[in-house]
Amino acid sequence: MRKTFVVSFCLAILFVIAACTNEHENNTKSLSEIAVKAGKTEIQYVVKSQDTGTVGSKESVSFESAMSKVDAAVPYVELGETIHIEMKDKKSDAYELLDYILKEDGTLKYKPLPTNTKTIEFDKGKGSFVLNENIWTSLSSQFNDYEPGATIRGFRLINKEDKTKEFTFIVRTDANKRK
Repeated sequence: MRKTFVVSFCLAILFVIAACTNEHENNTKSLSEIAVKAGKTEIQYVVKSQDTGTVGSKESVSFESAMSKVDAAVPYVELGETIHIEMKDKKSDAYELLDYILKEDGTLKYKPLPTNTKTIEFDKGKGSFVLNENIWTSLSSQFNDYEPGATIRGFRLINKEDKTKEFTFIVRTDANKRK
């Protein structure tokens, strides 16, 4: 009886370890396709969106998914800092960058969907943009939304030619440039 229990227990532990390892490998594969940095800070919360063929069916799904997996604080990036993006495939493509204001749980803070949109040209897989103020942050009537680091911004990077190629990342920043 005791031998059966020990064997069953060992098999259960082995099953849990195998399941966790497989999940980690899938996340690592997605993250290895793109690297996002601001200064020396690596932005860990990059999610490759599902290749559904329809981008933006529900705008905040990938943000909510990323925020639910956050183990530590979302990285702070100061306004005016350059965010560097490197695609591992080294292609020279154009991507559309959409900038959203988020709540703590990753849902969109404002509806209908106010976004800032810009095009980023990638040369040999490398592109960048300067993190400027987002005008939509001034919509808040909450005083604490204007405290340093209180603004959570979600970015969607969508390939202009292949609309199924989409990446999402999240940073914490300020509502306005500090003086």
